[in-house]
Amino acid sequence: MRRIRQSLIRYFKLWRFNLYNLYRGSTSIIFLVRVEGESAWPLLMPGGRYFASGLHRPRIGDFAVFQNPRDRSRVFVKRVAGIEHGLYRMESAVSWGSSSDDFGVVPRELIVGKII
Repeated sequence: MRRIRQSLIRYFKLWRFNLYNLYRGSTSIIFLVRVEGESAWPLLMPGGRYFASGLHRPRIGDFAVFQNPRDRSRVFVKRVAGIEHGLYRMESAVSWGSSSDDFGVVPRELIVGKII
C-alpha cells in the first residue's frame, strides 16, 4: 500500500510540474487557479484549486480569470454577467463581493482564461 501511495505522489508531482511548464511555455493552454476569496462561494470554494484554460473565450455564466482593470498586478475570478462590444461585465456569486460596478468592465485583452 505504501508503494502505491508513493507512486501516486510522484506521478501527481510530475504532472503538476508538467502543467506548470505547459502554462509558462505557451499562451495559457491550461493552468491551475487558486481561489482566495469568498465571492464565488458556494460554486468555487475559498482555498480551492481549479483548472482554467485560455483556449476558449468565457461566455455568460462562466467563471473568468482576468486581470483587474484598475490594478493589473491582481488577478480575479468572477462570473461573467454580460458581454457587449468585447467588454465583459463581471459579477460575484455573493452580494458582498466585488463586481464590475466596483472595478469597471473588463476588456477582452485582460481575460486570461476561464474555469473549466
